[in-house]
Amino acid sequence: MYATERNKNPTESSKKAKGADKIAQEVNKKYNTTLLGWTIMRYVVIWVSPFKTGPDGGVLDEHFRLLLIAVETYICMSQIKSEV
Repeated sequence: MYATERNKNPTESSKKAKGADKIAQEVNKKYNTTLLGWTIMRYVVIWVSPFKTGPDGGVLDEHFRLLLIAVETYICMSQIKSEV
């Protein structure tokens, strides 16, 4: 949204183009967020999304497979127990 407004023809009236603060107000109202105009300008200029802080939560493949096996075993044991 901001990039579109930023790339408008400079000969157009500057009143027609929306600033980052105006766009932030619209987004905050629509999605119930607390974005600031400078945040939008910063991420549009460097073309990246903001990253969440903290660990990535990645699980190694081997550990994930072991978890799947454990869940499958648990489900089988629960089904056998309920049949008795």
